[in-house]
Amino acid sequence: VYTVRVSLIRELLKEYKPKFVLVVNNPYAACYRAALGKAQDMERLKGKLSFKERLEICAQHWANSIRCALEDKAKDMLVVRFEDLLREPGATLRRICQHVELGFHQDMLPAPHQKIPFGSRFRDRWYPLSIKRALHYVEKATLEELEIIDARCGSLARELGYEVPLFSENQTKGGV
Repeated sequence: VYTVRVSLIRELLKEYKPKFVLVVNNPYAACYRAALGKAQDMERLKGKLSFKERLEICAQHWANSIRCALEDKAKDMLVVRFEDLLREPGATLRRICQHVELGFHQDMLPAPHQKIPFGSRFRDRWYPLSIKRALHYVEKATLEELEIIDARCGSLARELGYEVPLFSENQTKGGV
């Protein structure tokens, strides 16, 4: 929700010189995941809309939200890919801390000895970090489903450094 209101928030907080961090997810994974019903509004629409219709809505939403945020991008906004945070947590978190003018401390990174943070429901999402958790939905999608996402999100995805997933044999078969 706040993604599309960056300019409003910036204006409301201008005297405090806010800093923004836009964390983007791979649309090929995120849209597929949301359409499955992992997003609550899509869960409620399962009986009313087909998976293909929900996927189209999710792809439109991702593209519209990211487009709005990037239109509001200024020097006070850092764009970070979620997958980069998973692949290189230390380097990515250091960039975030530098951008928001906070000190980086090694204990900010997930570690096996830490207690799961308040509000987190799944221990395995805290430690160890895994890129597979973020991208496994791409492998489940069919070629047609990935094309639906690419039609709406492809140009923005490429602008953010995402590539169209390679289509495997199983993606030409199954589907939801």
